[in-house]
Amino acid sequence: MDRENPESKLPGAEFTVYTDMDCTIPANNLRDSNGNPIANGIFVSDENGQIHCSGLQPNSTYFIRETKAPPGYNGNENVVLKLSIAGIEQSYAITSELYVDGILVPIDDHGNIYLKKDISSAGEERTLAYVFSNKAGCELPNTGGAGTVPYTMGGLMLLTGAALLLLYIHIRRRKEASASS
Repeated sequence: MDRENPESKLPGAEFTVYTDMDCTIPANNLRDSNGNPIANGIFVSDENGQIHCSGLQPNSTYFIRETKAPPGYNGNENVVLKLSIAGIEQSYAITSELYVDGILVPIDDHGNIYLKKDISSAGEERTLAYVFSNKAGCELPNTGGAGTVPYTMGGLMLLTGAALLLLYIHIRRRKEASASS
């Protein structure tokens, strides 16, 4: 959803389901709402801005990350939703945690993800809805990084050298002027 306009839905966002906290191993054997297999754990939000994921296994942990924001929006690549599924037969317990830049934060904190609804009934499929919010705009480049230090040092050395050269020329002229007088 659009963070500034919560009623708007954002189709085209890409989410990947992983099996490790570092988000390097995509989950296998997942299916969309139509039962179609999903390659590499990658889901794309539909026209309602939703993804539907089935095939999550009990006694497993999954990590969901927005890997591509919809066009014109900033993404949440630094946000990871951890889902832990525990249970046997028809009884499951699902716990979730939210990590921002690797740090555990409350689910309703940070304005990125919050639990919208938790629907479950005995013998029915459990549905959890999490809302990932995006902010419109463009990504700004990272400036002031370590790559500027050598250029700054080089510039300072050139200025220091120029100042020393001017001082040397000035002293030399004064000596020549005092020697000729």
